[in-house]
Amino acid sequence: MTNRFDQKVIGTLELLEYPEYPSADNPTKADCEGYTYISMKQLCAISEKNGRGRSIACNAFGGDKGKIPVEPARQAWEWKKGGHKIKKFVLISAAEKYFREARVDWK
Repeated sequence: MTNRFDQKVIGTLELLEYPEYPSADNPTKADCEGYTYISMKQLCAISEKNGRGRSIACNAFGGDKGKIPVEPARQAWEWKKGGHKIKKFVLISAAEKYFREARVDWK
């Protein structure tokens, strides 16, 4: 991963432990207080609820497979463990910034 703001990254980062994240399918900002991550599914639900497509939000964080170049803060995190299903997460701080830039009124 790079620290330069003018460079983009692809792929996903790996989480070593399953993170705690809000339990709501469509969390509010208040629901996210005290957490570092939301799931990619939650990010997409917030986007869809606020009139933007699910795929637009997903693509802003690298797409389904992390193949779309994104700024380093928007790189998605994956949790993989044995036979468990892969789950992707994004930083709440990056999601907030994305929603501000996209003019999504996430409350």
